[in-house]
Amino acid sequence: MKEHFGVGMTYGKNCTIANFCLSTPCLNGGSCNDFLEGFNCTCSDGYEGVTCQSETDECGSTPCQNGGQCVDLLARYECVCAGGYSGTDCQIDINECGSSPCQNSGICQDGIDMFSCDCQPGWEGPTCAININECASDPCQNQGTCQDGTNGYTCRCTISWEGTHCQTDVDECLRGYCRNGATCSHGLGTYSCTCAAGWTGQNCTDNIDECQSSPCRNGGRCADQVNGFQCNCATGFTGELCEEEVNECMSQPCFHDGTCVDQIDGFRCGCPSAWTGPRCETEVDECSSSPCFYESVCRDLLGGYECDCVQGTSGRNCEVENNECASLPCQNQANCIDLLNGFMCECPPDTPARCAAKTWTSVSPIPARTEPLARINLAVMLAPVWRVTPVANVRWK
Repeated sequence: MKEHFGVGMTYGKNCTIANFCLSTPCLNGGSCNDFLEGFNCTCSDGYEGVTCQSETDECGSTPCQNGGQCVDLLARYECVCAGGYSGTDCQIDINECGSSPCQNSGICQDGIDMFSCDCQPGWEGPTCAININECASDPCQNQGTCQDGTNGYTCRCTISWEGTHCQTDVDECLRGYCRNGATCSHGLGTYSCTCAAGWTGQNCTDNIDECQSSPCRNGGRCADQVNGFQCNCATGFTGELCEEEVNECMSQPCFHDGTCVDQIDGFRCGCPSAWTGPRCETEVDECSSSPCFYESVCRDLLGGYECDCVQGTSGRNCEVENNECASLPCQNQANCIDLLNGFMCECPPDTPARCAAKTWTSVSPIPARTEPLARINLAVMLAPVWRVTPVANVRWK
């Protein structure tokens, strides 16, 4: 608050003292103070003058520093600072290096409303963010490949060159690039390999696959080798390419003059009639079918059989029973009954010769048999034909 004085003396009709504040002489919110000879005004902030009629110019004292622009306001001011400064009166120099703008270990130099970076070798740009491409000058020779690094580069040379810049010729033949018995020929920046048989490729490292043409026949499996192949033949075939069928009859596998018929992976034997089995190794047992009747003994022969007939039978298979009555052995008109290996006479009484003796007769006569032996009780058939019995047992016709 500022006080400003107003002077003047005025007396009323009765010579009374006048109150100078009654006319509200203080403007802009100023406070009036009356006294004998006049008044004074206590002005509000931002105003001045006898009656507070004038706004105070706060920029009059030039408070803003370092080129800052002052803006007068009511009872105050503001400074609009120039670039690089801050603070109420622009008294503070801003440190542009405070944010560490320089990358890759660059050193920051602060300026007025600016900074500068001192970059490390291999880097460039306002903030040292750009890696200098040392390969831009194409330093690698003889088709070497340049690989950029930090503050440097590396040359990756072809196999025919070496050195920092691939400037030195390499003798590839001394390094053994040609493999598997190949012959190496050296030239300036180059070499060539003459491959041994069975190998191919720039350095003769690739084995030629001789099985690629499928040389093995008849299902043979091809095994590749160096400069060749081998056929593993399927069963029943032979030969370098499995082109020959194996003749299994060459070993004469059929016994007893059997005829061998060659087949794929095998053989078949055509056996003579007396032999059987896969190789005609087994003699045919002609007795297995029991060809002999009446339990006659069968003797197996090579290609046939013989029957040892029991007494009273004949024929190849002993199938014929001998008729003992054919010789008419019974006399005196006795009836002859043919039996196996015998006969029986049914005699009348008082007959001579065979029928003369009353002590000879037949008991339980056995009829002649013509069916196979398997159906006959051999014990009955071979029982004694003649028996002594009382005459009373004789049967008459």
